[in-house]
Amino acid sequence: MLACSGIYGTVAFSVERRRKEVAIRKIAGANRKDMLRLITLQILKPILFANILTLPVACW
Repeated sequence: MLACSGIYGTVAFSVERRRKEVAIRKIAGANRKDMLRLITLQILKPILFANILTLPVACW
């Protein structure tokens, strides 16, 4: 539950910080799928990196 709230906070912060970029992309004709992919990849990269680092410790 704590991890999910942290991820939600990270996504909310990221979207708020990039609000102007998202607005410009919408005006330029980007669809929701492309914008969602952009934001999702930005969030998933650190999560995957953290999992790669902690997986060996968790298995040990």
